[in-house]
Amino acid sequence: MKVGYLIFGGAALAKKYKIGATFGTAAVPACHAWTTPDNGIRPMQGVTVATDYLGVTTDTATYSETQGDADALITVVVNPDAVLKARMCDSATSGTQLDIITNSVAETAGTTATITAGEDAPNSPDLAQGAMACISGANTGQFRKLITTAATTAACTKPFGNDILAGDIFVLVPWWEQAGASSGDNVQLTTDLTEARADIATGTGIESLIWDLKFDFSGASNARRDSYLFFQPNDHVAYLNT
Repeated sequence: MKVGYLIFGGAALAKKYKIGATFGTAAVPACHAWTTPDNGIRPMQGVTVATDYLGVTTDTATYSETQGDADALITVVVNPDAVLKARMCDSATSGTQLDIITNSVAETAGTTATITAGEDAPNSPDLAQGAMACISGANTGQFRKLITTAATTAACTKPFGNDILAGDIFVLVPWWEQAGASSGDNVQLTTDLTEARADIATGTGIESLIWDLKFDFSGASNARRDSYLFFQPNDHVAYLNT
């Protein structure tokens, strides 16, 4: 992931910090030390916890306790108003394309999609209160808040602009673009901490502000591989939350 933009504008502020653990992958969230010994900043505590979040790294560094080794430093963009841009991913492994549902029953109200046999159930994991985006068919380029889910259906209350036809393709994700919303605002990261997992139930992960969902609607394949979540972890050290 990387900094997508700054809410208040201006330039990104990158600072060097001593590390207390190895950063083997660039572009991951860094946090103030969360364990003893407190020798420097560390990658976030896990894929769902970012207590005392400092910022996102731009390089890598290897921690050593061997006498004579040079102090390792990591570069971190520390702006409290920085919004992170993370690719949406469908597993714990970064680079996995988003899952789809292919509507199997034509629906004239424009609110409900019925999955094709063999596809993942929208309620397991439960993606209600997230988003439902059409990536193939007459509604391509539109997305709505996903309100209700069942084993075979996903539904919104605000209809899509056109009827939902058999064969229309959708992606479902567990986030909704509304900073400070009471739901759809938690983010779980992939194992390497670089992408946002869309195959996790809504409400699971780092408490965050969701600013934007950006789907690549230029084609169904592009939408599955090149769509992004823009978010801010809530517990930035500058805000002194904990």
